Parts: sequence; C-alpha cells; structure tokens
Amino acid sequence: MSKTRFQPQPESPPDSGVELISPTDLQSSKSSLPESWELTAVISAKKYNLSYESLLRFVLGELKKWTLKESDLSRSDLTREVAVYYFTEIPSEFNPSEADFSRITWDSKFAILRVKMPTEGHDLAQTWIQHSLYLEWMERTKTISPHEASLLQVQVGTTLELPTSPFTKSKKQPDCFLRPLGSSSLPPIVLEVGWSESRPRLIEDMELLLQGGGGQIQVVILINWSLRQNKTKVAGTVELWRLGQNGQPSLQQSESIFPSPNTLQPQHLEVTFGEVFQSQLLPSRNSSDKLYLDIDLLSDIAVQTFQPLRLSPAP
Repeated sequence: MSKTRFQPQPESPPDSGVELISPTDLQSSKSSLPESWELTAVISAKKYNLSYESLLRFVLGELKKWTLKESDLSRSDLTREVAVYYFTEIPSEFNPSEADFSRITWDSKFAILRVKMPTEGHDLAQTWIQHSLYLEWMERTKTISPHEASLLQVQVGTTLELPTSPFTKSKKQPDCFLRPLGSSSLPPIVLEVGWSESRPRLIEDMELLLQGGGGQIQVVILINWSLRQNKTKVAGTVELWRLGQNGQPSLQQSESIFPSPNTLQPQHLEVTFGEVFQSQLLPSRNSSDKLYLDIDLLSDIAVQTFQPLRLSPAP
C-alpha cells in the first residue's frame, strides 16, 4: 500500500481546507485512530470545515491525478497497491454513496473515511475465486454441479453496510466476495488484498467485517504480499479468519504462497458448503462438508499477474 502523503500547498486557495495533520496535531486533538494511520494522509473534516462537496472534490481530484501518473511510474512504484487518505472527524450525517469513490471504507466507530484505488493486486482475488468456483469445484474436481455453481456469484466494488454495533452504519467495499445469487444478506465469504505496509489495515478491515457483519460475514480471507531483494521478488501469505465463540476474530489458517513451502501435501483453505451456499444449500448436501480453495491455483494467478510488472516469486 502506498505511503502517499498530501503536502500542503502554500499557493492553494485559502478556502481549500486541506492539509496534512501531523501526529502532534492528532495527539493534541485526541483523535481515536487505529495504529496503522501513520505515514498516510490524514485530513480532519471538522478542523478544516470540509463540506461533503469539498471533500468529494478533493478525493476525486487526487484519484484522477494518481490515475494520470500511473503510466509514468517506475517498476517499484507499479507495485504500489493504492493511494490512501484518512478523513477524520466526519459529520455523523455523512453518507458516502457507492458511485462516489473507487473503493471506500467508512468506519463509523472511529469516524474515519478511507479511500483506495485498486490495481492488479486486488483483481487477482476475484480471479482466484472465479477459477475456484468454475474451474476447480465444478469442472476439475466436480465437487459441485453446474446448477450449484449457478447459485453463486462473485462480486467486487459493491458497498456493504454493516449493521452491528459499534460499527453500525459503517460501509465497506471489499476487494472481492462470494455469496448466493439473489441474496440480500451480507456475503458469507469476503477477500481483502494488501502489501506488507498495509497489513495493519487488512487486520482492521477483517475486524470491521467480522465484528460489524452481525454474523452474516462468516469468513474473511486476507492475501498479503511483500517485496524482497531490491523489490524484484514477491513473497505472499494467505490467511483465513472466522469469528470465535468469544466474539473476537480468530485466525484459522495461514499458508505461504511465495516462497512455495517444501511439502508434498497440497495447500488449500477450507470453507464449508454451509458457509458458501447459505440458504441455497441443496437438501442433499451436508452443510459441514468441505470446499477447498487451492493455493497452487492462487500462486499461478499471482505469477501471471506480477510478470508484466517484472516481479517474480521469492525463492
């Protein structure tokens, strides 16, 4: 995840109301922020009297500038996942719409709006789930039938509104999720992708989804990449989290993508038919039977994704 800072511009109009809040300013204002806000652009809507319109103009303007510069980025910059801004002290009536941003997280607990622009690193999660559903489960292993596959949908960029306190009215646009077709419930399986710098944010996203989802979001999968050897090699891990009986997130599985583990046993994450199909589960199925998300398939997709960026798997 990029460490994009917004530096104050002296020649900006006096009513622009946008500048970087220093750690000292934040501590003095006693803002309640997660630990991972460091090295990102942090902007107080209250302190600078940002209206919804001015905040929106700034966000969209910065995303547009980021997009225009993307083609000129160096190889190391191409691995940057997103440009991140934190907007703090947002008025309670603020209600970001799905069409306004590329992908958003609106954390009502901390009154923080996080905006990110995804690149190829995010899209591989969608490809992995789609290939798992149609190529692995339906065609290769025949674990599910074509009819069962038609009961599921893979989605990206859809805004989820989380119902459970203390995250009530929080909103999240996950990188990818899987849920039964036509369901109005929150998706049972959600994926988020990030780089080593953004792992604290991935953990925050996972907690927000599991604890704010009211039990509807049952599995959160985190894919975390990191650069090695002068930013020419990529290492990666994938984790599966569920909500424990104590109401706290619990790490159920952690597997290495790169480097490939020295084992003859196939790597996979385990989810259940009940978690995947929910109310669409066929009567002939046992809800506790397993479906497997293959890690080798994920690594193959990652190799193809990172190759154009001249990145190779860490040995």
